[in-house]
Amino acid sequence: MPGCSECLGFANRRQNARSASDYSAATDANVYLRRHLEAEHEESQGA
Repeated sequence: MPGCSECLGFANRRQNARSASDYSAATDANVYLRRHLEAEHEESQGA
């Protein structure tokens, strides 16, 4: 979500993990990002 520091943090964690070839950590970041999006941004996405 544009402007959300938590979304940006999870995206950065995912990118850093991918850069380090730590795909387990990248998957974890995806899971945390998805949970965050569902919990914090669901209403703003029209769901």
